[in-house]
Amino acid sequence: MNSLLLMPLTKPTVWTCKDALLVELQPYLEKCIRELPAEPVVSFDVFSMFRPDNPSGFVRLETDGRGEPLTYTQAGQLRYLNQNPLVVGPWRNQAVWAYIANISSHMPIVLYWH
Repeated sequence: MNSLLLMPLTKPTVWTCKDALLVELQPYLEKCIRELPAEPVVSFDVFSMFRPDNPSGFVRLETDGRGEPLTYTQAGQLRYLNQNPLVVGPWRNQAVWAYIANISSHMPIVLYWH
């Protein structure tokens, strides 16, 4: 089974990220997320993820854990999925949905599959 980190941007126009939300994927949830509209992360924008093992604190990411180019969707798309009780899934995901419910609907969230 695939894993997914949802990485919301620090600000809507700044392609950096300090938070990573681990989603416990069930087959139906994975299918629903993969069917969401997703856009490629533009290559000239810098996308970074916090890394405590890196002295600068950030590392540039261009691909996900499978070597595929990064994509993103908007928080509102993910929030829409939360209306389906089959998608809410395990209790661990409730924190993910609560986080997404409290950010702007237009906030880009990078999908990091691994």
